[in-house]
Amino acid sequence: MDVDTLEVQYTVHHGPGGKLQFQQTTLFNGHVIFACSSPTLRDQPRQHWVTNAFTQEGLEERHEQCKHQCYEHFASFEKIKQTITVSADVDTLEVQYTVHHGPGGNLQFQQTTLFNGHVIFTCSSPTLRDQPRQHWVTNAFTQEELEERHEQCKYQRHEHFASFEKINQTITVSADILQRCQGCISNSTGKFVFEKWGVNGEDFLTFDPDALKWTAQIDEANPLATEWDGEYHMNHAYKYFGNSLCDKAHILKMKQAGRPSDGAHTGLELHIFGKPIPGGTVSYLQCHVTDYSLSGVSIQLTKDGVPLDHGVHQTGPRPNGDGTVQMRVQVKTTMDNSKTYRCETFNKTVVFDNPSPRQNTVIGTVPPVIVTVTCYMMCLGVMIGCHVLGLHVKEVATVAEGAAVSAAVATVLAALATVLAAVPALIKFPN
Repeated sequence: MDVDTLEVQYTVHHGPGGKLQFQQTTLFNGHVIFACSSPTLRDQPRQHWVTNAFTQEGLEERHEQCKHQCYEHFASFEKIKQTITVSADVDTLEVQYTVHHGPGGNLQFQQTTLFNGHVIFTCSSPTLRDQPRQHWVTNAFTQEELEERHEQCKYQRHEHFASFEKINQTITVSADILQRCQGCISNSTGKFVFEKWGVNGEDFLTFDPDALKWTAQIDEANPLATEWDGEYHMNHAYKYFGNSLCDKAHILKMKQAGRPSDGAHTGLELHIFGKPIPGGTVSYLQCHVTDYSLSGVSIQLTKDGVPLDHGVHQTGPRPNGDGTVQMRVQVKTTMDNSKTYRCETFNKTVVFDNPSPRQNTVIGTVPPVIVTVTCYMMCLGVMIGCHVLGLHVKEVATVAEGAAVSAAVATVLAALATVLAAVPALIKFPN
């Protein structure tokens, strides 16, 4: 007796940075035929015959339905959080793998570990050293545990290079990039283990660790799904690893809870600035940290939880002139308004929420001070001009650094003539 099954699955969960994520998957007789997910919310066909079976108008209607379902399920998610009596705390531990062709056609590997949306380890070619990316992580792992992670990264590189070649032998088009994600979402009521593979930016395979079954997300993945269904030892190893992530998430939470007290830097202040480069979308993103002591403090800029660690320029700590010191980190990056940029240190985070030049969000306040300046004429002009404009002494270094910007220089020089006549007592030239 023939039986046909049509099923729609919806998932809502916290993604990087704590943002809610939505996914809708439509299956016909066990095969994925449509998939729609944040942030695009486009319900894309996953089988060739499906593309030909729907008109363009019918496909557009599915996109709108997906947006409606996203809104409805976000509302249901919040309602359930308000209703349930058990703990709503959710912990997510996720490992992302990427294989792609680098310069000269050589295969490159990257492994990124995220805990609750924040990158805690990264490992990549050619060093294959799984480096901590959070201060508490460095303190929470022994040297022996860190060395073990380096070896695991080398092993994963070998395994994923082999999988990349296997997939290339199976599909008709060349695989330029392989992406894989393994993870566990857990709370007080249970756990959910997931595994997804993608090729060339498209969903390719998913693995159900409970059923030990693979599901093809596109037609070309069907032969490999069938073959891997028969890989008994491999599938049990993947199931074990996925379940171990749930245990590791609990251990990480305990380690994080037991990290050293942050009370030594309760007065620490963070600032984040953006300075667009004319003629494009590239900007300088700069993070400032200020305290009476910055011993043992480091800062990083992140994009959706991933550290911006290429081309980083750090200055300081430098004295501010009021007993505090300041340290700055700057990167040059292409700004994407759909992403969240943060300046992070071990106990505070500040979000860059406005792409306008020199926009900053400040935790804490910086009292203005009166400055007595002993310097040459240009430096004097900048410093006095900043005082007249009401800028804080902690921002003077930043303005001086950007003095090449014509608008700032013009304002400072215009104010200089008036100030020099009004406050001669401030002028002291070196002997």
